[in-house]
Amino acid sequence: EGSSSVFSRPVPTSPPPASAAMAQPSPRVFFSGLPAGTDEAAVNGIFSAYGNIQTCKLLGASGNAVIEFASVDEATWIVE
Repeated sequence: EGSSSVFSRPVPTSPPPASAAMAQPSPRVFFSGLPAGTDEAAVNGIFSAYGNIQTCKLLGASGNAVIEFASVDEATWIVE
């Protein structure tokens, strides 16, 4: 039988760098694996506990979002 991977919680990931050089730290974090039906209010409510959110953008119904935190330090902390 085939195996499938299911995330029980959103997984913060950094987008791949545009070039082979190391990307500069950013206050923006890409999240994937959000449950179906999650809206921006829910994302803000969950992730505001980890830092001050400046903007939150859901990427369609894909279960992905980009959150911009108030500082690079807050974004780095949640990714680590």
